[in-house]
Amino acid sequence: MHKYAAGLRLDFAVVNGEPALIVGGDGVLLVEFDEGLVRQVRAVVNPHKLEFLQRQLSRSPSLSNPSG
Repeated sequence: MHKYAAGLRLDFAVVNGEPALIVGGDGVLLVEFDEGLVRQVRAVVNPHKLEFLQRQLSRSPSLSNPSG
């Protein structure tokens, strides 16, 4: 992961009930599992959705500032 994301802050969170990887403050990768296997990976880069997510995560003590 560090090879492709050098210098970016990476955090894990639960978003919409699914595990997610927060990449800097610029995007979120949502991973959907089915019977222990990855079924789907979705990327969220819409600024309006990310603003909403950042407000939601600001209520989480472990991810109070996901953009660094």
